[in-house]
Parts: sequence; C-alpha cells; structure tokens
Amino acid sequence: MNDTVKKSYAEKAIHGTSEFPVGIYDEHFAGQSRMIIFPHYHDEFELLMLTEGEAAVKAGDEVAELKKGDAVFICGGKLHSLIKQTEFCGFFAIVFSPQIVASESDGIYSRFIMPAVDGRIELPLKLDEKILYLIEEARYKYRESDPLSRLYIKSNILRIMAMLLENKTACEEKVPENRMKTVKEAIEIIRKNYRYKLTLDDISEKLHISREHLCRIFRQSTGMPVMEYVMRLRVMSGAEKLLSEENSISDIAFECGFDSVSYFDKIFSRYMHCTPGEYRKRQKR
Repeated sequence: MNDTVKKSYAEKAIHGTSEFPVGIYDEHFAGQSRMIIFPHYHDEFELLMLTEGEAAVKAGDEVAELKKGDAVFICGGKLHSLIKQTEFCGFFAIVFSPQIVASESDGIYSRFIMPAVDGRIELPLKLDEKILYLIEEARYKYRESDPLSRLYIKSNILRIMAMLLENKTACEEKVPENRMKTVKEAIEIIRKNYRYKLTLDDISEKLHISREHLCRIFRQSTGMPVMEYVMRLRVMSGAEKLLSEENSISDIAFECGFDSVSYFDKIFSRYMHCTPGEYRKRQKR
C-alpha cells in the first residue's frame, strides 16, 4: 500500500453494512511518513492489532507503545492516531457499532455501553493475551470464505467486550468534555476550510475562544499544534490527489490550500521526505 495517511478529522466512512455493522481492515505501510492514521474520531468502537513493525497509538490523553502482536481498544468518540516507528508497519483493525453488542433498548446498553462512550467508565487501552487470541481468531475467520465467519467474528467481539467491561474503572473525574468538544469543533472547521486561507485567528474566532487556549487544548488532545494539523491535512489531501487525479502538481497545490507550488514542495517534502513529483512517480511504478 502507498504511504499516505489513512484517516482524518470526524470520520464519515460507513463501516460494514446495516446487517453486519463491522468494518475489518488489514493494512500495510512502507515509507518515510511516520503518521499513518491522522488524528480522527468515529462513533464506532475499534480493536486494532499491530501485525508488523512498531508504532504508538494516542487515544485521548493516553499513549500505548505497540510491537508486533500488541493490540488496543479505542472507545467510540475518542480522538486517536497512529504513528509508525519503523519503516514497515501493518495493522489489523475491527471497527464495529456499539449496537452489535447491545441495542439501545437493552439494559446492557444503558448500564455498560453508554457509560463507556460518555466517559463515566474507562476501559483498558492496551489489551491482554486472552483478548489478543480472540482478535487473531477473528482475523483468521475474516480471511475464510465460510458463511459462518460473521457469526464467529460477532461472537468474539461480544466476548472481548465482556472481558473489557470486567476490567472497567470508574472515572471520578470525567475527561474534560468541554475541551474535547472544542477540539472536535476545531477539527471540523479545519476539515471544511483547509483548502482556503486559514489562520489560527480564523479558527479561534469561529470557536469564540482565545488563540492561546485553542493552541493549548488542541496540542493536549492531538499531540500537535493547530497549524501543523492544517499543514499535515493539506499534505495528506495532496498525496491522495497525486495518486487519484491527473491534474498538474500546481493545480493540486492550489486545490489543497497552498498559495504557491514552491511552498507545496517545501511542506510536502517536510512530511513525506520527497517532492510531490517524486512521490507521484514512485507510487505509480
């Protein structure tokens, strides 16, 4: 797979189908760009196992260092990202709707699922060996053509959730909800406006907060400054367009919010360790 970052901001993708609301992804990356999953969030729960290399997952305020075979659980609505720490890196992810565990009318949903989503209880980030085995088994079943594979995968998801809930901890102090809400709003503003001229003042004014406060809470939540996020998002968009469109590099630069081709070259090279032209040639070989 080419070395572009995979996701960003509030994820709009539909995982699975209405009948089986589970998305399963087996991804592999090679190259110089370190961040392969951009800070983003989605309503679904996620199980992510590293299948190659080493990486760090940031989920909310927690960071988990992963080696091959390690895995994490990411709760719905939690901002998270993945940074690879070796040239080659791969992961297997199961992204599933909380309602595959229990419907909203089920007492289990109100007693266990909603408290996990809204931060009243905390579930473990890094997972133990018993759960790793169930994820591996789900991965094996996913590769089979057996019509019962979906049932096995769902069964394993339910067992994993039961094990995680057995190890839940009550949150005496809720994760600062206002802070995360503001950061998510900032991400939405950036997502909708990164193609245009966008400054720190523009974003803070839309949020009705000071630029200093925005800088502080954004870095706490994403691990990067606001304007670096903007630039990385522009580069990510540019990298995708370089591979999916035949437009000239100058057209792509302006489409992604850069005011000159030379600046696009400079920022792209900073994060991708090659020029846009080199990237296009290398990935299309």
